[in-house]
Amino acid sequence: MRSINIRLVLATVACSLIIFLPSVAPAEETDTVIATGIGKDIEAAIKNAAENALTQIVGSFVDSNKRVERVKEISGAVKNETKKITSSVSEYSQGTVQKIKVLDTSEDNGIIRVTAQVTVRIKAFQNYIKETALGEAKVDDDMFSKVQVEKKQSAGLSQIVIDRVLADARSLSVLNVAATVVEVPEDLKGWAAQKLQARDTDSLVGVRVEANYKDDFLQNTKDTFEKTANRVFRGRDIHNGFMSNLQRKSFWVLVGDLEDDGEDNDKNRMSSLVVMERKKISPDAMLYQFEKAEPLCRAAKPWHRESYDDKKNRLPSLVIDVLDASGKKILNEYISDLGDYNHNMTTANALVVNRYSLKPFAYQESADSCFSMVDTKITFGVIIKMTDEQLKRAKSIKIALSPADGK
Repeated sequence: MRSINIRLVLATVACSLIIFLPSVAPAEETDTVIATGIGKDIEAAIKNAAENALTQIVGSFVDSNKRVERVKEISGAVKNETKKITSSVSEYSQGTVQKIKVLDTSEDNGIIRVTAQVTVRIKAFQNYIKETALGEAKVDDDMFSKVQVEKKQSAGLSQIVIDRVLADARSLSVLNVAATVVEVPEDLKGWAAQKLQARDTDSLVGVRVEANYKDDFLQNTKDTFEKTANRVFRGRDIHNGFMSNLQRKSFWVLVGDLEDDGEDNDKNRMSSLVVMERKKISPDAMLYQFEKAEPLCRAAKPWHRESYDDKKNRLPSLVIDVLDASGKKILNEYISDLGDYNHNMTTANALVVNRYSLKPFAYQESADSCFSMVDTKITFGVIIKMTDEQLKRAKSIKIALSPADGK
């Protein structure tokens, strides 16, 4: 058995969907288009029709060269904007889609097709596409004046904090992943060989993976939360600020590079209380306290149930592809967390080292408060077992992260 280096292709998880809050014009300008959509049910077909309508309208204010250049970002932004479209609602008070009217439906071999009339808020949609897909976002006082007004409204606050910031952090859509092939440390070779049942002719390839949230997402989070939170604590003030306000029912958000204490303990890793009590935080970390906890905790309630349901994965999953010169997969491994703290994240051909660090986002509730953690930078290792034949053909490795629940 031998360790070996091979050339690695950097894998980046998803496109950036940093959502800023668009300014609302005094008189809304709208545009109405007719679009068709297909899906396995009426819900999916209507969503698809809304996506197609928004894609049509993009062409009215984004030139063709830019659309080709940014097709992936535009497509991702459009899909994100239609997530809340549902067949049970025809008019929407928020978002870029104002109204959807289904004109016709049909079914062919189990596929539903709809024709719909979709009314879009043009200014809001233009701002949204420019900011999320074209990288033209601008931060100004008028935008945050709107944020401060919505701060007084429970529903608005929930949309800002949960839907437009933390949901992106949890989905890992704003996470960059960088990987480097390294030698497997001597003290891990025997352990890894045993776990992977490696033969003498097999090779072990080590990969160091670093994942960090994108700078523009973190800046948007900071700007938004500083305008909406009741209290903000930084660095060494976090511990005292947290402990002195612990009796207040609050929604807490900790954002920063959470420093590991070396303990292989997932329960501690996921506990906001333990993190803040032990001061396992970087000097530039920020703790935000929102006193209007009830609407925020209610909106995030499904995250708590998923985190503590043993039938669901708790940690993000890894997809590892080893490719040949033509880009064909010669080894594909999907590594997931089974929800057992004593279980190693392992397949027949790969395993995760420092599994307890694989948690860029965590959420939990207590009797009185709710806690979210955004770990801005995580580092972990992967060891891959390869045969001689695979090693000869291997030219690159791709690694991607996906949310724990696949969403």
